Amino acid sequence: MFRRKNRSLSQSFREAIWPRMGWLRVFRYYGLRIYRLNDTPYAVAAGLASGVAISFTPFLGFHLLLAALLARVLNGSMLAALIGTLVGNPWTLPLIWFMTYKIGMLVLGNHMAGDIPAGFDMETIFTQPWRYLVPMTIGCIPFALASWLISFFSIKKTIHTLQHRRIRKRAKARLREMRRRRRLLEHLRRSAEQAANKDDIE
Repeated sequence: MFRRKNRSLSQSFREAIWPRMGWLRVFRYYGLRIYRLNDTPYAVAAGLASGVAISFTPFLGFHLLLAALLARVLNGSMLAALIGTLVGNPWTLPLIWFMTYKIGMLVLGNHMAGDIPAGFDMETIFTQPWRYLVPMTIGCIPFALASWLISFFSIKKTIHTLQHRRIRKRAKARLREMRRRRRLLEHLRRSAEQAANKDDIE
């Protein structure tokens, strides 16, 4: 039996920042997973849009759960929702947090809100909720709604096109297989007739 090697904290952090396979291959892999889903275009789009929208919330440790719950409520694909949460990754989260914090502070009437402090992290958000969590929760609402709508309609159209293309491709493959079998049967029939005629002549 092979045992999985325990990675150090630095290795785990490095893997989160830049996966060994690279971000391009990560997104390509999950793109193929979405492409191969057998759900309807609505279900895939609603699920993926739910994951994207939840990525704008400050509840980082609960993104997967919240995305799955939202997809469930909207009758979307929960697997697509989990994939959609990849939008909230170590490269995008600092920008997301900054934007939601600033917008939240503006909505609350604090037009002179300062920048997010250097030591800002998830612990700071939850230990000082009125200073960070509440503004970020309010500020994430317009971003979450806009990202859900944009993601849903663009993805639904794309999935609809891809699924129809896949259906046509499978239909063409079945047609080619049927033609191949028909040619084979015709060849066997002719071979049998030729053998029968040869026997009659003899």
